[in-house]
Amino acid sequence: MAEGQGPSVVERWDMFEVALQGPAEGNPFVDVVVGARFGYRHRVVHVDGF
Repeated sequence: MAEGQGPSVVERWDMFEVALQGPAEGNPFVDVVVGARFGYRHRVVHVDGF
């Protein structure tokens, strides 16, 4: 599992953009899975990316 590097804190409602390296071969729309974890205190929400 690869993780992108970015700022450790993003203000609420602010934008966050990250560029990730994908595989050189295959279909990037089917062969790659992207997601994120958003956490605050004891709550963590997992969100699928696109």
